[in-house]
Amino acid sequence: DRATEAARALVRSAAATLDHAVSSAAAQADALAATAPEVQHPALEALRGAINAVGETASRLAAFAGAKAFEPRAVDLDGYLRASRERLGRRCGPDVTLELLLDEGLPPVWADPEGLGALVDFLVENGLAAMPSGGHLVLETGREADPEAEWVVLAVHDTGTPVGGGPGPRPVGPDDIGSLSLPLAAAWGLARQHGGRITIQGDPHGGNTVRASLRPAVEVLRGDRERDSGPDPND
Repeated sequence: DRATEAARALVRSAAATLDHAVSSAAAQADALAATAPEVQHPALEALRGAINAVGETASRLAAFAGAKAFEPRAVDLDGYLRASRERLGRRCGPDVTLELLLDEGLPPVWADPEGLGALVDFLVENGLAAMPSGGHLVLETGREADPEAEWVVLAVHDTGTPVGGGPGPRPVGPDDIGSLSLPLAAAWGLARQHGGRITIQGDPHGGNTVRASLRPAVEVLRGDRERDSGPDPND
């Protein structure tokens, strides 16, 4: 729809900007290493790690902004986060501590694997942007239910300046796109594409929580089966 396409356009611009920044930083790191090739400075190695992590994020941005087919399936969210912890830790850098709080036994979500990876990256990028001087980033999984559906939730907590406003979670909608950070706008577009939703909440004592709610695969498949086995129109 129009709102999702607007989010994609923003992401395409961000991907190009990140790609240029990664290339420039990599060239500077190579030039620095060439001045004293016999010295392997820890700071230089950390810089290379950060450059690679940002490069991976730029690739995901470009993939989301492109025309890749959307191919959802059952995906283990907790398993993906465990497998990505090292990569996400590199992206956070030395000034941000990363913590995973995973709900054991969480059901798989109905998601496109590439799209889920991009969603996680965008939420992490949004949290890091709120903490330019460093802080603590927590990725927490869980479940919630409302009268309409059951959900699997990925909550990202940061310790940056509160931006959510209000005493409780505020749902993000199409009218909010222009006021959101670029990563959060992209995350919203992805969650919407997956039939999910995004809420944001600022803590007056400091920090923000962004929640991405996705449908459990079993619920989506059950709904599909019920529709397929509905009343015979000839009866």
